[in-house]
Amino acid sequence: MNLYARQGDVKHARKLFDRMPKRDVGSWTAMISGYSQRGYHRHAMLLFKQMRREPLRANDFTTGVF
Repeated sequence: MNLYARQGDVKHARKLFDRMPKRDVGSWTAMISGYSQRGYHRHAMLLFKQMRREPLRANDFTTGVF
């Protein structure tokens, strides 16, 4: 998923992300960063808001995306 996101293929990255049974802060950050780097800032913000509803905390890398 991270590789797809880094390469700009956010569509496939998101498919893998959505299928992940358990997501950690790294997977959330990779997906948010992938959206942001490709100019999909609205998607990045919506995903960040969704992450905040999960029982985990954003780290400095996650918040540094914005």
